[in-house]
Amino acid sequence: MQSTLVKFEVKKASLDKALVLIRDFVKKVHDNEEGTLLYHSFQDEENPCEFIHVMSFADDAAEEIHYQSDYCAQFGEDLLALCVEEPDFQLFNRLC
Repeated sequence: MQSTLVKFEVKKASLDKALVLIRDFVKKVHDNEEGTLLYHSFQDEENPCEFIHVMSFADDAAEEIHYQSDYCAQFGEDLLALCVEEPDFQLFNRLC
């Protein structure tokens, strides 16, 4: 199984808006995606403008459903406008 980690930093002036966007998006993922086994958002304790999203999918079809959803596309567009720079996507294979 493959998991994705996404690191990003939002502009300080955009933090409150980003928090609303993130919470709404994660709720939509949890409510609509049976094949998304894990989707969590973590906020850095030292720099509250930095976030990591961690996600795992049951299979390629579940991942495709996630990325092709209207709410995912809208979240990506809205979030990118608030970011300091482009989010960093990293793929990980489950070891054990």
